[in-house]
Amino acid sequence: TTNSDDNGNAVSQTFNGENILTGAIKSVVDGFTPTVYFLTGHGEKSADDNYTQFKKNLQNYNYAAKELNLSEADAVPEDAALVLVAAPTKDITDAESEKLNAYLDNGGNISLLMSPNGGSFVYTNLEKIMKDYGFYMDYDRVYETNNNYHISGDAYTIQCELNELEDDSEATDLTSALVDQGLYTFMPESRSFRYNDEGGKYTIAPLITSYDSAVGEPY
Repeated sequence: TTNSDDNGNAVSQTFNGENILTGAIKSVVDGFTPTVYFLTGHGEKSADDNYTQFKKNLQNYNYAAKELNLSEADAVPEDAALVLVAAPTKDITDAESEKLNAYLDNGGNISLLMSPNGGSFVYTNLEKIMKDYGFYMDYDRVYETNNNYHISGDAYTIQCELNELEDDSEATDLTSALVDQGLYTFMPESRSFRYNDEGGKYTIAPLITSYDSAVGEPY
């Protein structure tokens, strides 16, 4: 992949072949291609429309990316490496919750991307899943009170700070390369969460933090 400036001059290049080759070897050894399933049926964002770069990155590492409608499936497929719930605008059903919990109880993985939603309802079943892991969701929308820390005219697209991991952290380093580039980081339309570290079972690693002047308002 070659990145060019406005004059068409190549300014940087990256080689993706190693990821593709090692991913293909892993697929042959394991006998299947692990898949990231994008949950559908609840107004979620689309993998093809909203996560095109993420989907491309997954394929570079030999992961498949597919949609999953649990109202039509008997269970989460066995090749699921992750179920991604991207900004649903309504809750999952009781039957869908049972299928997701069966998958999670068997060691499955889930990622909940819960954008603020102004609808007058609660995510009863999704909140039950969060609670099992000690996480609690607020029905708010975060905005920045300091005009220096948000997009001009948009207090809900807030500037954040990238943090490097502590040397003894057990988490995966996702930010040091970005910190070195001196990038400004903005986060649009976010809500706040709380967690209860029951029995010290979490590795807490702040990668992106808002400023103290950011607050949440009921939404």
